[in-house]
Amino acid sequence: MITLKKIAEETGYSISLVSRVLSPKSGQISYASAATRKIILQAKERLNYRPNRSAEFLRKGKAPVIGVFLPDTADDLIADLVVGMSEKAEERLFPLSLSFGMSGDSYAHFIAKTRDHVHCGIITYSFFGSDEITRLIRKFHDESGKLVLLNGAVSLPGVPFVKMDEYEGGCIAARRFLDRGCRSFLCFGDYTGRTRGFTETLKTKDIAATVIHNTDTAGAEELAQRCLETPALRPLGVFAVTDRLALRLMQLFQSKSLAVGRDVLIIGYNDNILVDEFVPPLTSIHQPFRKMGRMAVEKIVNMVYGNEETSESLNPSLVVRGSG
Repeated sequence: MITLKKIAEETGYSISLVSRVLSPKSGQISYASAATRKIILQAKERLNYRPNRSAEFLRKGKAPVIGVFLPDTADDLIADLVVGMSEKAEERLFPLSLSFGMSGDSYAHFIAKTRDHVHCGIITYSFFGSDEITRLIRKFHDESGKLVLLNGAVSLPGVPFVKMDEYEGGCIAARRFLDRGCRSFLCFGDYTGRTRGFTETLKTKDIAATVIHNTDTAGAEELAQRCLETPALRPLGVFAVTDRLALRLMQLFQSKSLAVGRDVLIIGYNDNILVDEFVPPLTSIHQPFRKMGRMAVEKIVNMVYGNEETSESLNPSLVVRGSG
């Protein structure tokens, strides 16, 4: 096993200097010049040095484990998130302890388990909005728990979060329809930031978008009927707040001989797997969940070592295909 002593012998520097250069703690790097740091870091890579996280945290009475709580959904977005977290955790040599759930009880169990095993920090998807969940998160944070929040309803002062800018996603959809020369605009579904970004972007152009809140069969039929009754207002731009809703609409429109991609332009949201296999393939808003996972782990590890972290929002992007 390669130790700090071995790197010190290899480079000719003291163990204490090598330790300061390789420490992730804030402010330590300033003790060494750029040239010295380069020599030590090159030796680290050449010798394949890997710090002993277990020994490091055992002295502190903690485990070098990051607790993670995510929604229990069969979703490729969550899969991307886990992949991103795993990649960054492997880079930083911190194991993850994953928990999944969709209830207050499952979340309370996660917090209790995290305390019992004295994890060094947690990353939590704050999709619960209840007072009890907020209390649990706040209590964990107040007890000096290192914490990063992901997408969701809970926001706490002093707790950094990483989230998707869903408002911008709606704006992107509206701008795409404007660029394509649409003459009428509808939003199928109401999904907070997504819907608001769509309607407010159009409002800046003095265009009123119709929002159809009812997303069941009756609501879809209502939307299709609007398209059939207003041929002069084609192409019609329809923003569906999820890919699932968008694909339902595509099938319905095609059954009524409305050409998707010509008479009606459709944009979905999430860029789910296989949406490019439909005819026409679905234009959708992509969310960089893999990047979010990597960023969350980087932040919690930095916080574990005493560094301050800020909140960040990630912008989605448009994946253009045949439907819009």
